Amino acid sequence: MAVTRRFGPRRPVWPALRTLLNVLAAALAVGLAGWAGFVTSERHGTSALRDESNHRLDLFASAVQGVVRRLEHIPATIQLNKDVQALLLEPHHALRVSAVNAYLRRLNAHLGSMAVFVLDERGVVVASSNGELGDDSQLGSDLSYRPYFQDALSGQVGRHFAIGARSRQPGYFVSHPIRDGARVLGVATIKISLEPIEQTWEMLGAPALLADASQVVILSSRPEWRYTALAELSLAQRVDLQLTRLYDGLTIPRFPLPVNLSVDEDSQVIEGELSGGVQVEGDLVRPGRGSALVLGRALDGMDWRLLIFRDLRPVRTQAVVYSLLSAVAAGFVLLLVACFAAQHAFD
Repeated sequence: MAVTRRFGPRRPVWPALRTLLNVLAAALAVGLAGWAGFVTSERHGTSALRDESNHRLDLFASAVQGVVRRLEHIPATIQLNKDVQALLLEPHHALRVSAVNAYLRRLNAHLGSMAVFVLDERGVVVASSNGELGDDSQLGSDLSYRPYFQDALSGQVGRHFAIGARSRQPGYFVSHPIRDGARVLGVATIKISLEPIEQTWEMLGAPALLADASQVVILSSRPEWRYTALAELSLAQRVDLQLTRLYDGLTIPRFPLPVNLSVDEDSQVIEGELSGGVQVEGDLVRPGRGSALVLGRALDGMDWRLLIFRDLRPVRTQAVVYSLLSAVAAGFVLLLVACFAAQHAFD
C-alpha cells in the first residue's frame, strides 16, 4: 500500500536563519549607534556645562574675595597708631579711650565696614568704632571665646565667619595681634559686611551657596539652606560650635539635599552630583525626576567653599535627541546597504 506524503518538500532552514540573524544584527547596530550618540552627546554637553559653570564660579569667587580682601589688611595697620599701643598699656585711661574710639570711628566711616575694635589680652573690648552699640564691638564685651581673638592672641591672623553676639548680624571677622616687641598686648579686629555678596547671586544663574571650614552653609541664594551642614557634624564639632558661638547657638541640621562631593587637593576644584530625584528650575531645587551637577572651588586663604548646582536635564534631553538621530541615521545607512545588496543579487 502506497504512503501519500502529507507535507510538501522541506524548505531549507539556513536562508530563514540567515535573514533572522541579519535583522538582529541590524537592530543591534541601530541600538549601538543610538547608545553611542547618547553617551557622546551627554559627555560633550556635560563638559560644556562644566566649562561655563567654572567660568561663572571664577568670576563669583573673585567678587567674594574682593569684598573681603579690600579690608583684610586693616587690623595690621591699627597697631601702628601710638594711641592704641598706649591704651593697651593703660586700658583705664579715659582720655586715651576717647582718643582711640574717635580714631576707630573715623576709620570705620572711611572704610564702610561694620565695626573696628580693639581687645586687650584678656579678650575684653577696650575701644570700638561703635561705642555703645550692641554687637561684638560693644565696649566691655568679653570675646575671649571667639576663635578670631584666640588666633590673634597666639600671633596668627584670625579669619572667621560669625553671627554678632548681640546684634545677630553675620559678618566676616579678621583679626591681627598688636605687639609690643615679642609680647602680644591685644588684638585689632574688623567686622566686614557680607551683604554685597548677597546681592551678587544672580550672576551665577543657578542655586549656589558658601560654606565655611566646618562645612556649614553661611550664605546661600536659597535662604532655607543657611546654617545647615553639608556633612554630619561630630559631637566634638558641635561642642566647639557651642563654645565659640559662631552661629549664635543655632542648631545646625543636615543639608536638605543628598550631595556627594569630591575635592581635588591640588587644584581645590570640587565636583559632585546631586541625585535621588531632584529638579533644578532657575533658583529653585525641589524633588523631581532628575539630577544636578554640583561644581565648586575652595576660596584661597578663607577656608570657604563655593558651590553651584546646575540642572542636567537639558543635557540629557539633548542627548536623547542626538541618540534618536544617530539611530535613525544608522538605520538609513543599513537600509541603503540592504537595497544595494539586493540589487546586486538580482543583477
